[in-house]
Amino acid sequence: MHEARTQNGLRRRLHEVSQLPYTLRQDAQAHWGAGIELNTPRENGSYTGPVISSGCYLVQRVDERSVIVHRLADVDISANDNLRRRASENRLSGVQMRISYDGVTATAHFHDPECAAIEEIFGRILRAAAERLGTSSDTYDVFAQQLDEVKEALLEKLRPRPSPARYGRASCTPWQTAAVTGPPSPTHRR
Repeated sequence: MHEARTQNGLRRRLHEVSQLPYTLRQDAQAHWGAGIELNTPRENGSYTGPVISSGCYLVQRVDERSVIVHRLADVDISANDNLRRRASENRLSGVQMRISYDGVTATAHFHDPECAAIEEIFGRILRAAAERLGTSSDTYDVFAQQLDEVKEALLEKLRPRPSPARYGRASCTPWQTAAVTGPPSPTHRR
C-alpha cells in the first residue's frame, strides 16, 4: 500500500488543527497547562498516554507539551470490553491508552506504562543476546526461553487480581466465626 506523505516526508495529518473546536484547546490547557500544543494524528501513527474525553473527541497527552486530538468516531474501542463499557458510561478521561492508526482508522487499547517498560527492557536484553550469541546457537535458544519465562512471571505479578469481594461474601457458621473472633457471647443463640 502506498502511503500519502507530505513534502517533508511525514505522513499526512488526518485533519487540520484549525478545524478543531476552540473548546478542545481550552479543555487541554485546563487539564495540562497553558503551554500545551494541540496536534492531530497522522496516518498510521501510534500514540500513547492519558486521555480526556471531550464531546466527540479524545484529547491525548503524548509528551510534556503536546496533545493529539482524535476524533472519537475514528477510534475503535471495541477491542476491550472494559474500555467499551467505560466509553458507554462516558468515563474515558484519565485512562492510559495506546491509540494506533491503520491508515485513517484507529484502535484503542489500555496501556500500562510499567508493563510496557518491562517489555522494552526485556526486548533490549534479547537483542543484545542475539548480537553476542547469534540467533542460531543452542545457547541463545535456551537463554531466550528462560528470559521469556522470567518476563512472563514478572508481568503476571503486575496483572490485577480479581477482588474476593467481587464474588460475594463467604458465609460462616457461628463456630467458624468463633475461631476468628472468639466464642459467641452468651446472648448469641441459634
